[in-house]
Amino acid sequence: MNGLSMDGYQCLLVMAEEPVSRLIEACLRAHGMCVTACATARQAIEVLRDPTKPLPHVCILDEDTAGDQDTEEIVALAKGASVFGLAVDPAVCAEKWREAGLRCLSKPFSPPDFTIAVRAALARDHGLCIKPGRPTKWESAVLDLCSGSGFSTCIAADGEGENVLVVGVDRAPDAIMRARECVRLIGYQNIVFVAGDVTALPFKAASFARAYGTKHLHLYGLTAEAVQQAMLEVERVNASVVNGGEVIGNEQSRI
Repeated sequence: MNGLSMDGYQCLLVMAEEPVSRLIEACLRAHGMCVTACATARQAIEVLRDPTKPLPHVCILDEDTAGDQDTEEIVALAKGASVFGLAVDPAVCAEKWREAGLRCLSKPFSPPDFTIAVRAALARDHGLCIKPGRPTKWESAVLDLCSGSGFSTCIAADGEGENVLVVGVDRAPDAIMRARECVRLIGYQNIVFVAGDVTALPFKAASFARAYGTKHLHLYGLTAEAVQQAMLEVERVNASVVNGGEVIGNEQSRI
């Protein structure tokens, strides 16, 4: 897998809120992480005290399941794990949790975005990175529309391989900046992000072999007319369309 793989890394997930817990667990497991889910902080402490259990690389604590004393004990027992705290109002918990060694994140949140944050934290805290360098010439290039946090772009890069350039485009400059920092920490060498409007893509015709994300354009607040214009732009850059794993379009597209 391109970028930082989480294969074999341990995560201790402490959340009683089952739907969110299941989403986080599914996202982390999809990247190879071993997840131990606990409904209470006391259960998590018992797991950490069990000498037969491996110590986690990541702990995820919910404000509703971990009191101050429990949080301190979990952080101490985890011995250097990257620890995240989830709060409805991060501003209320941020200073307290920072002193305890936690990164405070907002809840509710996007589990895919959270997965990116976890991978970036692993890279930063544990010094993990893929080998540097990139091909002198890319075999092809693909486009990821409305790339946001970069989660979908990383998924595309994992599937395409290290010799394919993956270009994420998003109209929000702050999203572009966050995505760039995350993929830099994770170690991807074949991803770049460009600020731009999907209804007026800032690329020349015949620039890409295919495009990802067309199926979900309506989820990003675009009107029907804007979605239609975006599809015309996809055709202009001569990209095949990837929807639900199916490739539709011209497989002989020139790069």
